[in-house]
Amino acid sequence: MKTIVRRLITSLEVKPLCSWQWQFKAFWIYGPVDPTTGEQFFLQFTPVGSDCCQLFLNQFSQAYPGTLNVLQGDNGAFHKAKTLLVPDSTSDTYCFNHLTVLN
Repeated sequence: MKTIVRRLITSLEVKPLCSWQWQFKAFWIYGPVDPTTGEQFFLQFTPVGSDCCQLFLNQFSQAYPGTLNVLQGDNGAFHKAKTLLVPDSTSDTYCFNHLTVLN
């Protein structure tokens, strides 16, 4: 988001100079949705990384322990980190970057 530049007082035919203020907060939402029932599970994280992905997988597997859960993700490095431990009740698949319909 850019700062809105309104009228500034300057001399005649002199363009006002001002600096841009970029103020925003980013966050990431991890969440699967069951396509048949619409049941959903979401977690919001401010940082992004394999630690947050691991926390999401742990929380999700605790919320749905008795079912086989298939998660589809993109090819993000933190989704495919070698330190990531996928629980037994969860299976993960990844789509290719050129399949824009699935991304």
